[in-house]
Amino acid sequence: MPTFSSHKPSESHIIIAALFLSVVTIAFFNNYPQFISEPSELLENPSFEFGLEHWAYSKKGVELYFSDLPNKVNPDDLERRVHGATAVSLTSNDSNSFVSIYQFITPVTPGRLVKLNSTLMTNNVVNGSATWETARVVLLAFDQSDKPRYDRPHVLINLPESSDWAQYERIFEISADTTKLQVAAQLTHCQGQLLVKSFSLNPVELNPQFVQYRLWLLSVWLGFGVWITVKAVRSHISIRSDWFLIFTILGILSGVLMPESLKETLGQSVWPTKSILPIEHAEHLRTFKLSFTIPVIDIYKLGHIVTFTFLPISVWVGNRFRKPKPQQIMQMLVFAICSETLQLFTVGRGPQLGDVFIDSFGILLGLAVTIFCRRPNLI
Repeated sequence: MPTFSSHKPSESHIIIAALFLSVVTIAFFNNYPQFISEPSELLENPSFEFGLEHWAYSKKGVELYFSDLPNKVNPDDLERRVHGATAVSLTSNDSNSFVSIYQFITPVTPGRLVKLNSTLMTNNVVNGSATWETARVVLLAFDQSDKPRYDRPHVLINLPESSDWAQYERIFEISADTTKLQVAAQLTHCQGQLLVKSFSLNPVELNPQFVQYRLWLLSVWLGFGVWITVKAVRSHISIRSDWFLIFTILGILSGVLMPESLKETLGQSVWPTKSILPIEHAEHLRTFKLSFTIPVIDIYKLGHIVTFTFLPISVWVGNRFRKPKPQQIMQMLVFAICSETLQLFTVGRGPQLGDVFIDSFGILLGLAVTIFCRRPNLI
């Protein structure tokens, strides 16, 4: 990672190497098969070829769509005599209603990994006040008391207000005391329409080749990090004005490498939230989300902004209150990309391009602070 020193010929090589390593890492995690799926399908009638046979559903708000019939059809009229439904529609005009389709899966094998996949679309969904009051798909585990365990990872996707057809998938682990599973599409205390084209639930195993290549890639990152660390220590450790920069970088890296469960625990202690459902932090499928959408700003995103705001300020202090040079600004932006990429190796973390934008905003904010503080009447 960059050393944030003044321009030297080797600094450009470090930037190029860091960017190249980040691109290779993201491409590997996003494209190489992480899991091997078994051919056995755990759901009955997952693509609704036989209407809603094997599916339970709400009495109101659930309708079938057919390619050879106009508009939508009540499932009670056709589920036993017409095959080939192209989608199931869940519609709600009442924010207090609960519309769903679901299917139970028994028996289950505790400790196994399963992949839930679904093709979905939404229209004009108006969410409720709670995070779970939305259009969503879940995989619920039921314990020996036949109670759903909402305290365990169960959400495949919480969908936005309107979205085109898209496929979503997630890996879940069946916990030890699970007696049955429930796959469900829900409109929970919200209005709008959720369309479901298909489901799929398959047992999976971690791909051993992926594990091996991931270990090799991690080794390259560690070697690169040691090289940069030695270089940075030689350049900065003897300069007291650079200690602020060193502590800032260490603080950012400690947040990056922190497991999601610990991050959520610390976040709740700093800013408790009144959520009925605990925040999930067990993510087996690790990918870098290449979406230009800015994430919702919460306590954790504010942490991104604050820490990266201090980064140019610490460089400014190290420069003895002279503005950061263009090379140093480029190093800071590359550091933001690298720090987000490293989350692919951290348990439960979800790196995304939107967080890089947030980090970059923090850097720009810090640069603005240094420009303001350079006014003659302030220093």
